[in-house]
Order: sequence, then structure tokens, then C-alpha cells
Amino acid sequence: MFGRTATCLGALLWGLALAGPAPAQTAPDTKPLDPATSLSPPGGFLKVTPPAKAPTKPAKPSGKEDDVRPGGSDGRVGVFTHGLEFKRPPDSGKQPEPTPPKDPNQYPEPASHGDQDPNQTGGGFVPQGGGFERQPSLSAPGVAPTPVPPPPAALPNVAGDPDNIVAGEILVVSSSVAEATALAQTLAPRGLTVLRRQNLGFLGGVVLSAFRVPEGRAVADVLQELRQDLPQVFAGPNILFSPSGQAPRRYARKLIGWPSGKTDCGQGLTVGVIDTGLDSSHPALAAGQASARSFLPAGLTPASADHGTAVAALLVGRAENLGFGGLLPGARLTLAAVFHESRKGRSLATTERVILALNWLGSQGLRLVNLSLSGPDDQLLALAMSRAAAGGLILVAAAGNGGADAPPAYPAAHPDVVAVTAVDAALKPYDKANHGDYIDFAAPGVDVWSARTGGSGSYHSGTSFAVPFVLAALAAGHAAQPSADAKTLTETLRVAARDLGSQGKDPVFGWGLVQQGSCGPSLTATK
Repeated sequence: MFGRTATCLGALLWGLALAGPAPAQTAPDTKPLDPATSLSPPGGFLKVTPPAKAPTKPAKPSGKEDDVRPGGSDGRVGVFTHGLEFKRPPDSGKQPEPTPPKDPNQYPEPASHGDQDPNQTGGGFVPQGGGFERQPSLSAPGVAPTPVPPPPAALPNVAGDPDNIVAGEILVVSSSVAEATALAQTLAPRGLTVLRRQNLGFLGGVVLSAFRVPEGRAVADVLQELRQDLPQVFAGPNILFSPSGQAPRRYARKLIGWPSGKTDCGQGLTVGVIDTGLDSSHPALAAGQASARSFLPAGLTPASADHGTAVAALLVGRAENLGFGGLLPGARLTLAAVFHESRKGRSLATTERVILALNWLGSQGLRLVNLSLSGPDDQLLALAMSRAAAGGLILVAAAGNGGADAPPAYPAAHPDVVAVTAVDAALKPYDKANHGDYIDFAAPGVDVWSARTGGSGSYHSGTSFAVPFVLAALAAGHAAQPSADAKTLTETLRVAARDLGSQGKDPVFGWGLVQQGSCGPSLTATK
């Protein structure tokens, strides 16, 4: 987060009228996704009138699949990973759940997830205890729209691999609904039709639009033409994300100096998480301190809730006697579930869903957001990160699990995000962690014990599981200085960090191992 230069991102526009409510998450008569209607909860997207002819099918991905290492470590871009690795006990099994009908052409099947444990059984997310519910889309009231800057001259080619993006779709960001409407009229002769639209109130009032690409046209070709003919338009692919996260000691708190046995740490605070779903009936979360909202459209199977459950328990778990006590047991947690399960069992999210989740969390009035996901540079997501940080959010993300030679992982490499890598009990770096100048801090993230679905627990490894420790340390600083901004709080952590590796900041450990001897005073007057 120190010394990195923010990516400028650009303007674009298009239009239509307000959308009707989306189907409820748990409705028994859920139908496959209609590409011409809104995907948002009530009051969210603008509704699009379908064309007279039947909707065209998206272009199908072609080419031979090959193995993709997490975080783009093989040099390719497009799939967002979150280094998800779980070692399951031998007796664990898959939770049965009927699979909703889905359009096989809606989301392409990406290549295999390089860091998925072969023993993982996966399984669809089953909401338990009422933890998941659809709510109206929220936006910050009274926020005046702010213009979107022009896109950077050189944009990364993230649409070249059709396996790693939503087939037949592009995303566009506009400064206002009026600009979005005008752009939609401009793009109509090119065969681009509006699928969805969302006003992002918290992110400066910009409008995020999804367009259907004409059948037979490659997304990369369409984007290239737009950049040549309409260079002011801020457009990109709808990239597929994967969760970032294997095996035994409970050493983590002692390693960073975190106090033990305190049940009021984080009292009065609410933290945000963008992840898979969570098991709200798990003993660590059964007190009702964690709630979740799904951002999945109808027809998609939610990803296994193991990853989100583990992250949530590390943060706000309240079953210390069972080994699931969290760092901030007095806090509440609001989770945005953005990952679906692909046909090959991979956990994937999209640029669009991550941006919508970020906007929603920001509108809730909270300050700290845990992002245990990673992928390639994405100018649309970068714009959202910049707007979120400007709105007061403190963003903490996994550095990625692509290995030492992998390219920078985003959103962690964005200058407004605190990037976290993982170390083990002996302070050795996680062998699959990314290296790079963008890394800010190290925290425990190898063989970390936490909850998993079904009421049990297991050991987890990955940069994903190091993020909650840094977020908790920032939360302690926020409790002591509620008005301090992200830069001030991060500087405090930098001064206290235990230097590892080369003296000063280095590409393996960043500023070093985060140290926090107090969880700070309670925040009874804050959200």
C-alpha cells in the first residue's frame, strides 16, 4: 500500500429504466437466469426490455483447457483466485443440495483451480439458520455523482482467454444514468444490448452496466474496437474470480502478540467480508453475530461455504471452549457472498459481483473490509477500489497464492489496499505465496485452525487466512483512533511490525510480521 501508484480508470455510459425485484434466494420456484431482466434484489438494477427476437446465445469458449495456477502464476490473466486450499478430514462429505437449473452458456467452465486440494469434496452452499437473505440494493443517500476519469492509455489484456471470463458479456462504467442511456443508444447499432444496470451510490454514484456481445463475436475483439473507436468509454470483461486458500498447530495469536481470553475485543464494531457464503449454524457463529447476503443471480449454485465460514470464525468466532474463538469476538460481521460453484467444482466470482458487494458493504456504514480473493489487474475493479477508499473504507486483501514468480495479484496490489502475505509458525513464508513490492505485511496463514461447514474445524493454509489477522490489528487501531484514516492506521502497524527477511520493506514479507498486543477499547458508539 506504500508508494504504489493508483491506476486511473475511465468513463463510459449507457441506459435504461428501473428493474423489478429479483427472485428471492430461497424461492422454491427459482427459474434460470433471464439475460434480459434484472439480477438485482428489489430496488436495485434497471429493467431492460428484451428484444423482439429471441436472445442470442453468448459465444462459447474454445481452445484446449490447461491448468491455471492461482493468482495467474502461469502468466495468464483473467481468472481471479483466492488461494483456497482446505485439508478435509477423511470422514468429511459433501452436503447434498439440489442443483438449480442453469444456462450452460451463461458462465464458461474455466480451467482447473491450481491450488485446490484434491481431497476437497466441495458441495453447494446450504444457507442455515437464516444467515442468507436477499435485501434491497442500497446506495449512499445524498451522494452526488462524480465523473469517471478517462481509462488509462495502456490497458491489460484480460479478455484474451475465454475460459476466464463470462462469455458474451462486457461491463461498462458511466458517470450517470443519462450518460449510460446515451452510450447504450450509441452501442445498439454494434449489436450490443443491455442486460443489467446498477447505480453504485457509495462508489460515487457511477453506473455499472452489463452488455450482451453479439453471437459469434469475441469479447476481446469487441473491447478492442471500443477502445479504438470510443476511447473515452470505460469498458472491460466480466472476469471470473476464484477464492485464495491446507495442514497443525494453534500458534497464530501468540505469533502476533494478540491478547487471549478477551471476549469483548471488537465490541461495537462491524467488519465486512467479501467471500463465499458462511455456515451460520456453526457453533462459532451460532450466536447470530454474522449475517450474509448473496449476490448470486438465480440459476447458479453457491460455492462451498467452507472458505467464508473459516474467515468469519477467525474474525468473530465465539466458541473459544471449542477452539473457534475469533480475534474480534465482540464484533459483528456482514458478509457479501459472491462465489458460485462451476460445473467442475471451482469457486468463482465475477468483477460485477465483487463491485456490487463492495458498494453494498460501503453503504452499510462500516469501515473495514476483508477481501480474501485475488486475480489479475482489472481496471473496473480498480476504479471501485479507489472510490471505496475515497469513501472511507479500509480494504485488506490476500497477496495471492501463485508462487514467488507470479505477477502481482489484485485487488491486493492496488495502492489503496493493504496486501497481506502468509507465514508459518517458524516465520517462514508460505511456499505458494506471491512475492512483490506491493506486499505490505505478513501474518499467520499456514496450518491455521478454524471452522468449516457442518460444525467441525480443520487446518487451513493460504494468504486468505492471513488477512483476518491484519484486519483485526487495524480494527484495534480504529478502536483507539476512530477518526483515523487508512494511511494513519497502516503507518501505526508499519512502525510496530517485526522486520523479517531483508532489512526494511522487502518483496517477501513487506514491512514484516504484524504485531498487536491489544485489541483496543470497545466501540459501543459505532457500527
